[in-house]
Amino acid sequence: MVMPMKVACRVPKCVCVLAMLLLTACSSGDTSTEVTTEPDASSVADDVSSESEQSSEPDVVGPTSSVFNDCGGEGVLQFDGRASRAGERCGFEGSGVLICNGLDALRCVGEAVLNECGSPGVLPVEVGSRCGECGDGAWICAPDGDLRCVGAAATNICGGCMSLGAVPGESCLDELGQDGRVACDGREDTLCLVGRNACGGTDDLRHDGRRAGPGGTCALTCGLGVLVCAGGGQALECIPDGFGQPPNACGGCGTLAGVPGEACGFCGDGTWACDESGAAVCVGATTPNPCGGCSPLDGVPGGPCPGGRLFCDDGALGCQPVEPGEERNACGGRTPLDRAPGTACGVCGLGVNFCISANAVACSVPDSLQENACGGCGPLRGIPGGRCGECLTGTSVCALDGSALTCEGDLGPDALNACGRCGELDHDPGEECGTCLAWTCNEASALRCEPTDALPGCGDVVTCATLDCAELGRVCLVDDDDRASCGPCVESAIEWREQCFDRLAVTPDPVELELGGTEALAAFAALADGDPVDATADVEWSTEDPAVATVDEAGVVTAHGPGQTLVRARLDVLEVEVEVVVSGVIDLPVIALSVDPGSGAVAVGGALELTAVATFEDDSTRDVTTEAEWSTSSASTATVEAGVVTGRGDGVTVITASFGGRTATSVVTVTAPVAVGLRLEPTVLALDAGNAASVRAFALFDDGQE
Repeated sequence: MVMPMKVACRVPKCVCVLAMLLLTACSSGDTSTEVTTEPDASSVADDVSSESEQSSEPDVVGPTSSVFNDCGGEGVLQFDGRASRAGERCGFEGSGVLICNGLDALRCVGEAVLNECGSPGVLPVEVGSRCGECGDGAWICAPDGDLRCVGAAATNICGGCMSLGAVPGESCLDELGQDGRVACDGREDTLCLVGRNACGGTDDLRHDGRRAGPGGTCALTCGLGVLVCAGGGQALECIPDGFGQPPNACGGCGTLAGVPGEACGFCGDGTWACDESGAAVCVGATTPNPCGGCSPLDGVPGGPCPGGRLFCDDGALGCQPVEPGEERNACGGRTPLDRAPGTACGVCGLGVNFCISANAVACSVPDSLQENACGGCGPLRGIPGGRCGECLTGTSVCALDGSALTCEGDLGPDALNACGRCGELDHDPGEECGTCLAWTCNEASALRCEPTDALPGCGDVVTCATLDCAELGRVCLVDDDDRASCGPCVESAIEWREQCFDRLAVTPDPVELELGGTEALAAFAALADGDPVDATADVEWSTEDPAVATVDEAGVVTAHGPGQTLVRARLDVLEVEVEVVVSGVIDLPVIALSVDPGSGAVAVGGALELTAVATFEDDSTRDVTTEAEWSTSSASTATVEAGVVTGRGDGVTVITASFGGRTATSVVTVTAPVAVGLRLEPTVLALDAGNAASVRAFALFDDGQE
């Protein structure tokens, strides 16, 4: 028999719902029995409250957090120990890009591969190829993975490789017995010329604006060089002399991230090109999506999808159902992983475990590619069997464990000559090469004939070594009589107050001011680590944005408006910048105040955000929501704080904002949720005679909550 049953319940928001439940009780045979169940009111109320909280979640089931990282996980993404995001550049010179490696990890793909020296990038020359102007050296791998030219002997003074019979620039007698000077005849010979320079020309030889001669040291983009005669004896040219890095295809020095003109990028649709700094950059390449694919994603990892969440799957997104409280592996799947993504893998640990699917990982570098040419682990700084050591006296052989190369037969420093380079010297350092001239090792470790005061009777000879012009920031000049003097300031310095200075500083730095405030700046000029000299009254002061701050000729900064600007001090070509930050609010009269929205509705217990905007005398506007004073006409209906209205009870109230002598209002209507339905669980219940069961009742409200 079916009979009505009274169910008592208590639901949220103080609404009492009376439900009618039809229950059918069956027993064996044809007997029908009346069954009455009266559930405990408090337990029903607890169930309703619990179910109401759960039902407020979105339709997508799964973890309660709604904040996901770029990979769909809930952890902080990191790479190389710092917080990072998918799509950021990584690897050597930014040649790679970060993509997701599971839910909470990143990995770098598309980065430059290791070269023969065990460092990332493309070497500009082959390991073992010749170097040095005479071709007697070889490029080998240095301990830091860069290339180094070893075994290259210094050129002669004329830039050649043969011994010279005379020293260019010294006095001589020509075939007619006339006084002349030795000059270079090409790079491998000399001759005596009258009225000519050391290169056989008539002009005064200079380099970088300074008096110089063949055989002198000069600076190249990638290291030191040697000056040789050029232009028919009228000029000097700087050529490499075996120091520094080899020039690359982009006009820079050393290793490049890629070869200009070749394809680049993880997706292979970019091209390596040279930038202004002499480095190779990948242009036109598609940035892989966070899942490691080359096509845009239709959504984001961790985003909702019908019945679940979106997870990375083979470079794209896949929708997977997620049960409440269900735990996922680090790749987003349900099956436990045998290895954690992001950990090292392979026989040498040079690979990184990455997710190939939601339930599997693989190693990014196969074992066959992890072992080096010696059959061991670790990068090799060279090629087995190649020449090595100082002056290439050794041979590279594999260490017993295959992890490195050792240089057998290397003579070490014993292979170097008295100047610290390879090759035999034609003269001994200190040996006389002219009147008050001696063979001397220069800064490039080459043997050159230089003035000296060390020979008998030469105590009054002034040389560059005795003057030490470098400490004064000046160039050392040598006249035709081989006497030295300190000349103008070096290129990086300026002449001021009969001294050379190469840097400018300003204090304080940075400057922080309130509106209307002032700060006196002081400028100082200095040379290297020398004592600074006050230059405040001599520098030219300027400001980037006078609306924020101005600076007068005495260096006094005055703040005019909130913001940031730069104040510059300039002395000749030396310049320095100081950041100035001005804080505070310009106090202008308020001519109008508005509140947005002007009217609105909020449920009891809910919140409505209002915004107050002030208009000033200069027609500028500013959000003053947090600065305004807020009030309500009925605190029992709604309260307000910093523009946030909270519903307290049914009714209508007026919210007022006050600022700068102006007021504005918003009319807010507060409504209480109304129960519009009831849902029972279970809807059908079969019981044996004499048994009882509990039924839960859930109220449905017009605001969508249950």
